[in-house]
Parts: sequence; C-alpha cells; structure tokens
Amino acid sequence: MPDDSGQPGIKDFAFCGILGEGEFGRVMMARNASTQEIVAVKVLRKNHLLQGGSKSVKHAITEKEVPAAPCAGLLRSR
Repeated sequence: MPDDSGQPGIKDFAFCGILGEGEFGRVMMARNASTQEIVAVKVLRKNHLLQGGSKSVKHAITEKEVPAAPCAGLLRSR
C-alpha cells in the first residue's frame, strides 16, 4: 500500500532477483504486490553515494528524473 505521499514503499514489492549492480547500488526485479506488475527497482547505497561527493548525488538525481521524462516510453523494453 502506498504511503501518505502516494508513492509505493519497499513493503509494496516482493523482490525476485538482481538484474544488475553498480558502484552505488543495484537494480532488482520486483513484483508490485497490489498490481502484480513486474518492475525494475533501483536500490542505492546512501553511504557510498554520499562518499562520492556532490557530483555523485547529482548523477543519482538525474538518473531518477530520466524515467519520468515525457520521452521515457521510448526507452522502455517490452
């Protein structure tokens, strides 16, 4: 169930496996408990991210904003 902000939380997903791993975290496959939709969830290690400095934080914010861009549908795989 989404939290007060309307955003789903970690309890809303059943994690199925790791799709990829990077310097600051990993991308995991998960199933949304309410919709049964399979999604990719990026999990960041905050301590590693902050140790990388403000440039690393800016990169993480940009990565979060890209899927929300109007053309993001062109980037999704089927």
